[in-house]
Formats: sequence, C-alpha cells, structure tokens
Amino acid sequence: MARAVLGSAAEEIFRRATCPVLTVGPRISADPERRLEMKEILFATDFSPESLNALPYALSLAQEHQARLTVLYVVPEAEVGDLVHPEIYAESNERRLRQLVPPEAHAWCEPNFRIEKGEAADKIMEVAVALGADLIVLGVRTLGGHIGAATHVARHTAHTVVTKAECPVLTVRG
Repeated sequence: MARAVLGSAAEEIFRRATCPVLTVGPRISADPERRLEMKEILFATDFSPESLNALPYALSLAQEHQARLTVLYVVPEAEVGDLVHPEIYAESNERRLRQLVPPEAHAWCEPNFRIEKGEAADKIMEVAVALGADLIVLGVRTLGGHIGAATHVARHTAHTVVTKAECPVLTVRG
C-alpha cells in the first residue's frame, strides 16, 4: 500500500511540478554513507526533446561530483508486423548517444554509453543495479494528462523506476 501511495503522490508531483523533482523512494540504501555518494549517474533517454531536457542536469551533477556518467538508450522489442526492427539501428543509436555528451565533458567524467533491448523500465532498473548507480536522471513528459518517461512513451516507466529504484531518481519535466 505504501508503494502505491508513493507512486500516486510522486506521479502527481511529476505531472504538476515545473522544476526538477528528486524522489527518494522506499528501496534506497539505509546506509547513510551510501546515500551521500554520487559516483555513478545513469541518464536514460529516447532522444525525444523532453528526455534531452534532463541531460544538462545529468552532465552538471556528474561534473560537480566527478562522477561517472552512463548514457542509456533502451531499444524496444520488435513487435509483430514491424517492417523495420529497431535493433538494426544499434550503431547509429550509439553514435547518437556519443554525440549527446560534449567533448569537454570527457575531461571531468568518463562517459559510458549503453544500448539495451527490452522493456524500458526493466532495463533502466537492471542497468542501475548493475552499475551501482547513485542517481538515475529521467526526462518526463505529460501525455494526455498522464506522465510518460524518458525512455519510450509508456506512462508507467517513470512511475516504475521511481518506486523500484534503489537510488534517488531525478525527473525533469520536458
């Protein structure tokens, strides 16, 4: 019940807030030392303008904390009837990810670029856990009165990430 309430409250805030929202969900580490670290930042994008609005925050926080920055794009599973399968664009998507990070950023962080295939929220969570992420940064957008997420338009992506993340999540409305 607590997670449902957190999710509903967080989603309402995403929908209305005009400023970035930092959510510290129920699953973050209870270790106070761990909570204060910011050495690994995960930024997830679908290349939409809304998701890219969050990139300056991810870059700035990585610079401020001398943190590693991982830039993630999740390729959706091909659906029956698709004429073009999304995975054929893997090389161009990686090139697009690399172009997002300005060359000067390499002086203060070691950007990593990852492309994963699957359901966006699940992959964001998997990558965050694998990296030991200290912060997840997502751009969000309002779609028909409901919140979308930085990766693929599914309404539940940001909601799922915020409620299941083991680290804080910064959401930036587009």
